[in-house]
Amino acid sequence: LANALPVPMYHLGIGLPKGFDLKVRFSPTLEFDQAKFSLLGFGVMHDIKQYIPGIKSLPFDLSAFIGYTNMKAEVGIDATTGQNQKVVAAFNSTNIQALISKKISVLTLYGAVGYNFAKSSLDMKGTYDLDDDGTIDATDPVNLDFSTSGPRLTGGLRLKFAVFTLHGDYTLAKYNSLSAGFGIYVR
Repeated sequence: LANALPVPMYHLGIGLPKGFDLKVRFSPTLEFDQAKFSLLGFGVMHDIKQYIPGIKSLPFDLSAFIGYTNMKAEVGIDATTGQNQKVVAAFNSTNIQALISKKISVLTLYGAVGYNFAKSSLDMKGTYDLDDDGTIDATDPVNLDFSTSGPRLTGGLRLKFAVFTLHGDYTLAKYNSLSAGFGIYVR
């Protein structure tokens, strides 16, 4: 599990007229030891199948989605003599994609193709006495910013039993990811 981070996350969606859905996902701020983690995301999904002549009555769903996610993590460190030493990381991502799905009884298969824009920062905060001579040698010594963008391809499935769901998917992108979860579906 060195490359995994299990995090409780809430996904909320509300259906609106004309084939629109608003989505929110968040993780409450988690604090443990000297670490903090939070996540908040918003999105809009729209049924685009209704605009394409000839496929309106075909037995699958086709939608467009745009979403934004912000994730923050903070870890306290005790590297040297000093104060308020911590590493702070922030990640922002915007995702645009087309989604297709097909429901067969309790199973829904889905896939998506899209493009992702991401920015991240990594900061080392606090004061540091690097040579232990009693004087501060560095304050907030590291401030790194990164950005990347590129295509993404996702495939997955969802099983629904009454109000309970199990889902899993895999995304191929610059940084591949595997996602799995359990949910309670309320309508």
